[in-house]
Amino acid sequence: MKRILSLAIAFFLTLGFTANISAAPYFTTLQPGQFREINQPLQINIVFVGYHQGAGPRTINEANFRAGLPHRYRTVDINPSNYIPSLAENDQVWIGNSFDYRYNIVYASQAFEDAYFNYVPTISIPCRVTGLQQYYNTQQSRSLNITNNSCIEANLAESWLAQNAPPMLGVDTTKYTIFFINWYDRPDFRFHTYLPFAFPDPDPDTGFEIANFQAGETIAWGGTTPDDEQNGLGFLSRVWFYDLSAGPDLNTTNYLLDAAEFGGQPFYTMPPVWEYGNTSAYRPFDNLSGDLAKITRYTALDCLFTKSPIYPPALSPPKLPNSIQFDLNLYQVDQTWSLHDYIRPDRIASEHAKLRPYNTQSVIVMDRTFGNRESQIFDCERSQLFKFFNPSYPAISCYGNRADQYDFSATDFFLYDRDHLNQLLTGNADFEVPIFIYGIPNSRANPLIGLTDDNHFDGTRSSFIYGFLTNSRRVSAGMTWTVIHEAGHYMGLAHPHDGFDYEDFYPHGPDENAYYFMWAGDESDTAMGYGGWSRSNFSQFDRDNMNRYMTAIYINQANRILPAILSSPRAKEVKASLSSADSDATAALTSYGNMEYLNAAVSAKSAYDKVLAAAAQINIPVEPEAWPADYRRHVTNPGLIDRPSGQQRPNLPLANTQDSGLPIQ
Repeated sequence: MKRILSLAIAFFLTLGFTANISAAPYFTTLQPGQFREINQPLQINIVFVGYHQGAGPRTINEANFRAGLPHRYRTVDINPSNYIPSLAENDQVWIGNSFDYRYNIVYASQAFEDAYFNYVPTISIPCRVTGLQQYYNTQQSRSLNITNNSCIEANLAESWLAQNAPPMLGVDTTKYTIFFINWYDRPDFRFHTYLPFAFPDPDPDTGFEIANFQAGETIAWGGTTPDDEQNGLGFLSRVWFYDLSAGPDLNTTNYLLDAAEFGGQPFYTMPPVWEYGNTSAYRPFDNLSGDLAKITRYTALDCLFTKSPIYPPALSPPKLPNSIQFDLNLYQVDQTWSLHDYIRPDRIASEHAKLRPYNTQSVIVMDRTFGNRESQIFDCERSQLFKFFNPSYPAISCYGNRADQYDFSATDFFLYDRDHLNQLLTGNADFEVPIFIYGIPNSRANPLIGLTDDNHFDGTRSSFIYGFLTNSRRVSAGMTWTVIHEAGHYMGLAHPHDGFDYEDFYPHGPDENAYYFMWAGDESDTAMGYGGWSRSNFSQFDRDNMNRYMTAIYINQANRILPAILSSPRAKEVKASLSSADSDATAALTSYGNMEYLNAAVSAKSAYDKVLAAAAQINIPVEPEAWPADYRRHVTNPGLIDRPSGQQRPNLPLANTQDSGLPIQ
């Protein structure tokens, strides 16, 4: 599974082991030397609000809808698996979580619909018709004109749905719940968009609020946590709503209808709900049920509720860290201002502490000299990054053939920082995340805001994080958001618009024309999206996914250590400790089954810690992975780049136009 173990443990796993039977406890949950996948039957609530069953263009054909839904899911380490030439399922790098989906489809009662659509005007204000809605009005194949607009407070709408569905519909919104909303077919319909303007999440460094600009208006929202500083619900829910009677909006680009707008390369988008039945647009909008099934499968399930990590969440196994430190190395290239004014170490640490509360999080800031060699490396890398987006760009490398073998845009940075790694790590924590931030003049800008790089050899570990702040960008955004976002990737979180689909056995994303609609996942309360609605928070979905990953990881790393312990003649000395560890692992699975995922991870870590302590007690060596030294040449070169607005999206009309001027991360 492409994991590097200490030599002692690798010996026992490779050659097998003979347990000291008299010393071995009876395990009910731990499985020495084996890989355990935690399977969970998972109920998904799907609530149609304003939609009804029938054969019309805006009604739900439930058989058609169900036919598009998946049945099973397994979490995979996406980036390491990309390096494996084989597509065989057994060759992939599995995390240890799987789900059997059970769908609870509910059609909202008239009382619920009346209550919701009577409520939303009370949490909205009149607002201007957006430039995107005006552009929609120019489409030759449109069905109507948008003449007015209301902005609805997204967080209050989410909260109302989460609180009222249980008593009024019998839907438990602590389970994953999608609300598909259609206001259009009611006489009280108003054109509308959603904004979290009641509880804005301004940029932590500049105070800039995307909610003040048309680019921040959405058609979907959800994932807000109980304890978020800006908009915490105060109670647990796992809700995401998707309203096709809202917008159109920038993020999903569903203001474009005409085939001519796409230049012969149509992107699969979900149009406003009133367009269903329209067969004269770039594609016939004749399958609402199938489209909503796609949103359920590829956006809600694959990208939000039960997603796979982009990088391994297991940091330096088999000896997993208790303390994690983010090492911020600052290169102040533009001397007219200071990076220190645009980064908040306390906020980075506090937000990541919520993502992995069972680890101690800290941040250290160090100023680095931007000398001649660093300047050369920066300019070489800048040329490679431009070439990554434009193959005709003349790129150079500071490492010649040594860099060419890797054939990836971050190679010069990677090689330079790997060669100087011992000078960059402080030794203050069990695991350190090397982060390099450049404060640069506009004249030296590159196409990136941030980059989380892998190790360029086998993808089994992230290597370095890079962030770039230009003189002009610092008006609206600093580096705190970027570091929180990129460090989220480093810990394993993917974008909410990128997902692995198990039944397709493929990682989909909106850069594929057929899956362009997956941009809707960004319309959720997470710093991992590009939209800027949530500048620092990790969503409830992020937390759940991380806690599930770590539950499986702690249990399986304990399983990998156990054979060496049980083969020792001193195993009887730690029999009680191993029995206690097994009890903790059992408690972890009980909590996991109850969707108490944080408790599950804490119990699983306790089990792992007891196994680790038992190994130490009888002198079984368990060492962290020496990831900087254990590379081998890679097969492919995915990496993970976060682009400013327009770099990943196609060049569509208005797709790069924002009256805020804010680059999207």
